[in-house]
Amino acid sequence: MKKANIQVIDFSPFLNNQSSDEASRQQVVQQVRNACEGVGFLFAKNIGFSDAEIFQMFEISKKLFSLPKEKKEAAARKSDNRGYIASNVENVDPSNKHGDLKEAWNIGRDQNRFPEAIQDEIKNVTEAFFSKALKSVLLILETYALALNLPRDFFAKNHFTKKENPTTLRLLYYPPYKIDEVGQDRIRAGVHSDYGTITFLWQNGVGGLQVLDPKTAEWQFVEPVIGATCIVNTADLLMRWTNDLFISTKHCVRPIPSQDGSVPERYSIALFVHPDDDIPITCLDTCCSDEIPAKYKPVLSSDYLQQKLNQTYI
Repeated sequence: MKKANIQVIDFSPFLNNQSSDEASRQQVVQQVRNACEGVGFLFAKNIGFSDAEIFQMFEISKKLFSLPKEKKEAAARKSDNRGYIASNVENVDPSNKHGDLKEAWNIGRDQNRFPEAIQDEIKNVTEAFFSKALKSVLLILETYALALNLPRDFFAKNHFTKKENPTTLRLLYYPPYKIDEVGQDRIRAGVHSDYGTITFLWQNGVGGLQVLDPKTAEWQFVEPVIGATCIVNTADLLMRWTNDLFISTKHCVRPIPSQDGSVPERYSIALFVHPDDDIPITCLDTCCSDEIPAKYKPVLSSDYLQQKLNQTYI
């Protein structure tokens, strides 16, 4: 299978805004636009995290998912979208007859649900990581706004200004298994696009992520990058905002079995970024005209997300 051509973009000119020249910042903006109009994915380098901070979160993830089943289920996800989700509970591809072969732990700004045995050890670290990640999101979204010829604070005014924001940090665990026990047709995470504005994704070195090239309609694999550099991909609401200029690309996670048919465990950390609940998503003025009319009817951010979540959980 062909490797996806995903550009690595160094965001340090925006991270170190005062010491960077305008030409360097404009180069980043153009790279962002090219990536978002192309495959819809990019690798973001130098967005404010160290390798050590990411490795620490993976260690927390391992502690959570290694707990006994009853301890995890005691902190199960409820209507607030926080907590533990068992394997086969989600199905992001409604056409798939099976649920996804992954476990997840959903984390928000606060009011999170962790097992009592390790809550004191991990709560402050995970919530601090979440808060820091939001700052990195705003840095990235500033470049997206400039790439769309909008005021640099356009997206900042629509994200994280109120408590009613559904942005979710998800620790993800794909358990190991044998192909001959589960079946050749099983997929670890079904074909889907993400629901919000953008998504951050950190990986632990085990591959499986594939993207559907928007131009050739062929599946391509994404080689994982370990450490602070993360994947950023466009999600549905940003595609609607931009009238399909920025592409919300279909992707999935497929097993990569060894010669004996065993599939190794896989961990990843995803931040699903959403606008505030009350934000109407309407076509941006810079993305439509008399010649290129808006393709989508306006939709409220919270309504779109709820519709998608209703389709996801079995």
